[in-house]
Amino acid sequence: EWPREAPDAIAAADWHSAEALIALPFSLPLAQPARDVAVIFQFFDVFGSRHTVLGAFEYHGETEEVTFTSEEPDYLYDTAYAAPGEAPRLEPSLLANLRRFTKLGVEHIFLGYDHICFLIALLVVSRFGELVKIVTSFTVAHSITLILAALGVARLPSRLVECAIALTIVYVAVENLWRTQLAYRWKLTFVFGLIHGFGFAGVLSELGLPTAGRVRCLLAFNVGVEIGQLAIVALAFPFILLLGKVKHATAIISVAIGLFGLGWFLERAFGLGFMPV
Repeated sequence: EWPREAPDAIAAADWHSAEALIALPFSLPLAQPARDVAVIFQFFDVFGSRHTVLGAFEYHGETEEVTFTSEEPDYLYDTAYAAPGEAPRLEPSLLANLRRFTKLGVEHIFLGYDHICFLIALLVVSRFGELVKIVTSFTVAHSITLILAALGVARLPSRLVECAIALTIVYVAVENLWRTQLAYRWKLTFVFGLIHGFGFAGVLSELGLPTAGRVRCLLAFNVGVEIGQLAIVALAFPFILLLGKVKHATAIISVAIGLFGLGWFLERAFGLGFMPV
């Protein structure tokens, strides 16, 4: 049943905020303990591939968190799995959770169009040596705020963070058009990376970190983000080197990215819904 305290609808601008999560608890009483419990969600064709379901399965004093997506809509719990002489315990293990959060970090980067645009805006005017410093600076910065925010040490309103991320894209794109000396950009990237880290933390708050191995799963998500980021850099940089030989290519790319950033800012600031999510 739809919870009484839940709103009838959630504005598009709030879809990715932790406050927008709707809890739908349910239980199924059984006459005797079950060896296997299978859970499947079959509404992803209606809600779309970006929809995520957060589940928590409790058994014998243990809790196992799992994320259901369009690619993995089901899960099988083996309640009878146990070592000789031990009480039944749950699967998957911490290792499975680490793999899951690493994968989620990679997916977030490849589906996070705003982060991709930010990286490309940095790439189009960077030489290899500068690129190494920029990527390292961005990595260190967003790792700091991701960890602090995910552990509840520091937090910012999600809408403010998303608007600020859009503005970082606009600024870098515009700066590409009028500055020729960008040796200091790794310092600017560090500041902007702090903002993007809060954005990554917002995604983690939606997914929910498990109680077992919380910090390690957080680090696994961050590793996934780095893998996705380095993959994008490796794929895009050769093409950008080729485009650098084309007249006005850098300016055209920067203008296009700047317009995307402006569109995301207007959408997030005023609750509109016309840009890719």
